[in-house]
Amino acid sequence: MIAGAHDGGYRVGAVTFCDETVVVLDRCTDGSRDIALRFTDRTIEGAWPVEGARRGPALRNPMAHYVDRNISDMIQRLDRYTSARALDLRDSGDIGSAFHNYRRIASRFWKCFVARKGYREGGLGFLIAVCAGLYPLLSYLKARYEDEIEETREP
Repeated sequence: MIAGAHDGGYRVGAVTFCDETVVVLDRCTDGSRDIALRFTDRTIEGAWPVEGARRGPALRNPMAHYVDRNISDMIQRLDRYTSARALDLRDSGDIGSAFHNYRRIASRFWKCFVARKGYREGGLGFLIAVCAGLYPLLSYLKARYEDEIEETREP
């Protein structure tokens, strides 16, 4: 794969730990095949007309998945992700409208906090929902107003 290559708003990164990248495609009409052929040596295509269940049985002993060490890490991750998204928006040439991104605050918050039951996590669930709501607006504002967005940052 080629580091820093862009296509369709998605950033294709370098995979340095493997010798060969194989992309498996199903029947798709979104241009995935053409994108994959530019960035990999081999694709495997097939037709899977009957799709199995997307989710398997529930785990008897669920795994704990920790993404951030603390709230500061969560906010720093939001900053990194919005900077990366702002760069993608700029590269696409269409950063969207302010109105659309302001409206998304409420819909993303509702989806995260109510529909996905984030309220069960208490204050941290609320904070996660706030971050989810702010993500598109912060990305838009960074794409519009920041002159230079750092692609890499020191931890």
